[in-house]
Amino acid sequence: MKNVEGKELNNMLKARDYMPAVKTYGAKWLAGDIDGMGYFGAGKIYYVSQEGENTTGDSWTTAFTTLAAAITANNADVLVNTKVINRIYVNGGNYNEALVAFPNHCEVVGTGIMSDGPRITSTCTIANAPSISHWYNMQFRTATNAKVLDLGSTPQGVWFTNCTFTSVNGVTGTVGLEFGDNAYYNKVIGCTFFGNPSLTKGIVFAGPNSTSCEIRDNYISAVTSGIEFTASSTGSYSDYQCYIRENVICRTDPNSSSQLAYGIAILDTQSRTDLMSIHNYISAADAIYDAGTIKANNHIGNYTVQGGTQANATAS
Repeated sequence: MKNVEGKELNNMLKARDYMPAVKTYGAKWLAGDIDGMGYFGAGKIYYVSQEGENTTGDSWTTAFTTLAAAITANNADVLVNTKVINRIYVNGGNYNEALVAFPNHCEVVGTGIMSDGPRITSTCTIANAPSISHWYNMQFRTATNAKVLDLGSTPQGVWFTNCTFTSVNGVTGTVGLEFGDNAYYNKVIGCTFFGNPSLTKGIVFAGPNSTSCEIRDNYISAVTSGIEFTASSTGSYSDYQCYIRENVICRTDPNSSSQLAYGIAILDTQSRTDLMSIHNYISAADAIYDAGTIKANNHIGNYTVQGGTQANATAS
């Protein structure tokens, strides 16, 4: 690992102090480095701060003032250096950016507390098929009645850890986080989905091909679906070997006392689901809905409050 100057090291350690969940979750999968996160070691560091000079982005002083600028620099670099993982540190603040691209082969780390940012306030529709894009301690927020974050087609290896998906008060976000078709090896862990009013849907896998995605230890407040696998066409493998564990899925909406309609909604009619749900708390009119044939052995130990009836059930 390269040597770092005292000021840069202090900034890196400062960023680490704001990342308790990264040390909890990230280090379980990634080979450790100076701040216990993981992949980083060979790649470049970029900095984003509204107080930066918006020049080279290689320190807090020269930091880019927009996340989009750092993503552009990162994606240009990894086209040349194909075997590295870079990192972007994002300082506190509200970033009004409608992102259209995610960084590839990169970790994005928020260094503030989310009530003060780093917060991306805009509807973000991603078009670049992100690959190995890991986000920690960031807030995504929409100011319109729209999706908070739409990852589009072919998001692969996109991870969110300790992130928040919400909308401006009084605005109804339609979907917190949506994965398009060919969504493989994605993770959503330790995140919060909420709004006032609640999001219409929390997490949606919209395409007919979703494989080996993990949704764990999240808090999801929604109106229609907490977690939804939408595709129902012939040949659909919309939830193939996906894993849903230890989430709280409900509706905590100050504007309504109604239950969430569907906790986990599996709309694949082909009866080929291999999705597993384990030890989730689900309060919904229909806790686990499968449009095909539900596999009871795949739904284990979920505690459900369904239509006002409590049960510690193996299936809905």
